[in-house]
Amino acid sequence: DERQNEYFLEAIEDFVLPAKIYGKSNDYATRILNTFQDRPLSTGVLLSGIKGAGKTLLAKQTALMARELNIPTIVINRPWHGDQFNTFVQSLDSPAIIMFDEFEKVYDYSEQRAILTLLDGVFPTKKLFLLTTNSTGNVSEFLRNRPGRIYYNFEFTTLGQDFIREYCEDRLTDQSRVDEVIKYTNIFSFFNFDMLAAAVEEMNRYNESLAEVLNVLNVVPETKHDETYEMTLVVNGKS
Repeated sequence: DERQNEYFLEAIEDFVLPAKIYGKSNDYATRILNTFQDRPLSTGVLLSGIKGAGKTLLAKQTALMARELNIPTIVINRPWHGDQFNTFVQSLDSPAIIMFDEFEKVYDYSEQRAILTLLDGVFPTKKLFLLTTNSTGNVSEFLRNRPGRIYYNFEFTTLGQDFIREYCEDRLTDQSRVDEVIKYTNIFSFFNFDMLAAAVEEMNRYNESLAEVLNVLNVVPETKHDETYEMTLVVNGKS
């Protein structure tokens, strides 16, 4: 309340998870909570990487698992910072998760620096700070490589081959095409969950190959400066 210069909590809708969770999300959520409970004070966790690879899903799953332990989650959706905000967070004297979804979009560079004190773990109360970001390049260098502030950094650069195989074995009608999907997504790490789900849906609907459905789907490889590919040209049997 900016008129009263006071902070308060407002209830939001419960997080909803899909019927089945693929990949290592369960393992990661369990590890995060185990570590948080084992450490004496606050713990920071950064979930970074491509869109649709499971960062927000992991954050929500961690929050729901924490609720079973009577640990609430507070979602920060505006760039709050400063002494009054820090005091408010610390006034919540029970363990809690403080979630910053799309951190780099909510907090610009200067605001990120202003919130460092909160993440330093110098306050007496116990908090689990969960930050998701699509671009670590837009996250302050004072948060990267600083386990004292951000203890874990889970990077979601791809969906993971186990995730993709398990999903295709569950959802793809023509199982003979599973390896085809695995091979393609192993080459192009930009492939996110929305793309995978749409591709499998289209392959099932028209009994087409992955290459055929990608000709019409809104799926285009994005150039990444940090990716390199090794190619071999073979002419008359000689490379």
